[in-house]
Amino acid sequence: MLSLGAQYEIEQIENTLDKLKINYYSARKNKDINDKATANNSNLAERIVAKDMAGIEEADLIIYNVNQNAIGSTTEIGAVMQWNRIYEKQDPKKIKKVIAISSDIRRANKEIEEWDRRSWSVNAFLYGTILYLTNWKWIIDFDKLEETLKHLYQ
Repeated sequence: MLSLGAQYEIEQIENTLDKLKINYYSARKNKDINDKATANNSNLAERIVAKDMAGIEEADLIIYNVNQNAIGSTTEIGAVMQWNRIYEKQDPKKIKKVIAISSDIRRANKEIEEWDRRSWSVNAFLYGTILYLTNWKWIIDFDKLEETLKHLYQ
């Protein structure tokens, strides 16, 4: 379950995509798996995996909001990495572009960061996955998403 803040961020991503008229799949808008008022819990996990993986398979671009508490999204980004690794050699046209974003205000380039005293950090394996998927471009600030999308699509 996403926090209210994470839900707001997803809504802002959707608004940006709508503004730029970019077609997208958002699991948040899929009422079959995310309408809490009329939820049918029968085989819910299986339906979530099927719907989200179909969305990933059809996508050209994945926007990953780096939130280590979003376990489902983090699991999905691992699936995207495996997808890309398989298709690197077989069919490079099927490789997914990935933009990783973060709104965490603790992301800062501080002069003194040592041991456990860090302004912000991400799991090392997740970080390596993000680097691989973004062609070593790292995570962009949330407010740079529109500019990045314009560069890709216009």
